[in-house]
Amino acid sequence: MNILIDLVFKIQEKPGMYLSCFSVFTLKAFLDGWLFKEGFQSEGYILMNDFQTFIIQKYNQNAVMSWDKIINLYANSEKDAMELFFKNFKDFLGDYRPLGAE
Repeated sequence: MNILIDLVFKIQEKPGMYLSCFSVFTLKAFLDGWLFKEGFQSEGYILMNDFQTFIIQKYNQNAVMSWDKIINLYANSEKDAMELFFKNFKDFLGDYRPLGAE
């Protein structure tokens, strides 16, 4: 399994171990920092770029907004936004085929 996917599922199980507050914005900042460490050619970086495209298309939004802001637009609370992120991430993974995959 992709290391980033494993990390996201660990965060879902125990968010307090990874995030200072239960917020989709804090989650994005954490993942951005982790991806910066991994490098711009890493599987995780490519995966999250593809997730960004998935969210833009799913919600028919402008590409100027990042996935956390788009998800937050459709949530009623921070908790709702986090739950919506994890649902969307699982939906994305169900359909995901990386570029070059057969």
